[in-house]
Amino acid sequence: MAGTNAYEKPLSVEVYDGEVVLRTSEGPFSASLTAEAAAKTAVDLAEAAKEALRYQASQAGAARD
Repeated sequence: MAGTNAYEKPLSVEVYDGEVVLRTSEGPFSASLTAEAAAKTAVDLAEAAKEALRYQASQAGAARD
């Protein structure tokens, strides 16, 4: 997804009225999730982060012409 404005800081994670709330400290993003949805999202997010880190490592090691 080239061209996205990726956040460079982690999101804040809070529990409010039994929901997990993700927020940024500087932008308009926020999301509320049920506990079940937050747990599934956490697993998916961890897997995606691992994949992104592998991608970054492979790009850093690539030889340039």
